[in-house]
Amino acid sequence: MFDAVILATPAAETARITASHDSDLAALLATSETADVVMVTLHIEASEFPDRLRGRSGYLVPKPVQRDVTAVSFGSQKWSHWAPPEGGEIVRVSLGRDGAPVLGLDNDELLERVDRDLTHQLGIRWSPAETRITRWSGAFAQYRPHHRSWVDHVRGTLPAGLYVAGSSYDGIGIPACIRSGKTIAQRAVQDLNDLAS
Repeated sequence: MFDAVILATPAAETARITASHDSDLAALLATSETADVVMVTLHIEASEFPDRLRGRSGYLVPKPVQRDVTAVSFGSQKWSHWAPPEGGEIVRVSLGRDGAPVLGLDNDELLERVDRDLTHQLGIRWSPAETRITRWSGAFAQYRPHHRSWVDHVRGTLPAGLYVAGSSYDGIGIPACIRSGKTIAQRAVQDLNDLAS
């Protein structure tokens, strides 16, 4: 028995979890929309990584000029524990957005598109020492007009003691998800304290 439960799962998964208990809530959660994403991680030799990119965390590609790549993180410069023991830099490239499916592309095609876009965006061509491709189905929540009203409706429909947090509601990205989790945890504690007083 629990006094409170926080579901930090994507809205579609939360809909599945709650379907047998509250079909109306599950139906509301199921209306959330997502886009698929593919992460291509590259190990770039130190000799190929230009000085002008050192000390930077990466960049977002503005939507009007996006082809396939939507964001690039210079991962080992953001997080020191990513630094390859043998040297060089780890670069993580994100592909996929609303209306531009990428999951069906094979690995060779994905790498060709990454090479094309990075050459265009950065003016350099890398020959990665290693690559890793990770496919995430429905990973990016899509915030439509009136998203905040939808979130308020979802949270207003939750039964007492049940809470939702995460990127489906409060923002995409690690900092936004951490903030969402902390905020909802504090709300749950406050609600429990109010009941006990």
